[in-house]
This record gives sequence, C-alpha cells and structure tokens, in this order.
Amino acid sequence: MAIRIVECVEWAVPDKPGELLKYANCFRTVGINLDALWAYGCGKGKARMAAVGKDPRALMSALRMHGLDTEVSKGFYVAGKDKAGALVAVAKTLAKAGINIEYVSALAAQGRYGAAFWVPDSKFQKARKLLRAR
Repeated sequence: MAIRIVECVEWAVPDKPGELLKYANCFRTVGINLDALWAYGCGKGKARMAAVGKDPRALMSALRMHGLDTEVSKGFYVAGKDKAGALVAVAKTLAKAGINIEYVSALAAQGRYGAAFWVPDSKFQKARKLLRAR
C-alpha cells in the first residue's frame, strides 16, 4: 500500500445554490484536474470548500483569480483494493504512535478505495515517517 502526501486547499464560500457550479466551471475553464473536492455548510449562510489538485500550484493560481483567502494543509492519501478493514493498518500504526487522525474521507467504487486523512500539524512528520509516505 503506497501512501502519498497531498496538499489540500480550503476556502470560504457563501452557503447558497450555485457555489459548487462556480468553482467547478472555473476549474474546467482553466484546465484544473482534481483528485478530491469537498463542500460543506457551516451554518449561518457560510460554507467551506476544499480541494486536492493534481497540480497544486495551478489550483492555487485559479483560486487567486477569484481573490480568495485560502488555507493549505498537508494530508495523506492512500488507495488500494476495496476489502473489509482496508484502513486498519494505517489506523493501527498511527494509534500505536499516539497520533490522532483528525479527519478522514474515504470512498470505494468498482473494487477500489481511496482515503484522504489528516493528522495534527505537530505530528505530521512523525506520521509521514511511520507511514513511509512520499
């Protein structure tokens, strides 16, 4: 199982119809291909979007075109054959080292799975070494 480091870019948007369309269209227009995209409401008319781009620099450039304040965080991505307990080895390695997984998003389809997850910034390098992430 290969684990790679990914850069996730997050930004604030209004929680209203058409926001996903706005950014999806922007990315399509400038040729940005994404590995992952999340959008979620935060209440009081506010929402957040987050994306992992195949080319992180191009993604940041596209978002700057909209004058957005962005936050960048490093996380991990693992993929493989879909099977019961696919994430157990990763979770066990981190738990044994006392590293909390702060957030995970996983999806499986057509016999494969992919999962993105984040750990505290202060534990990132330790997790990277333990997981042999590149």
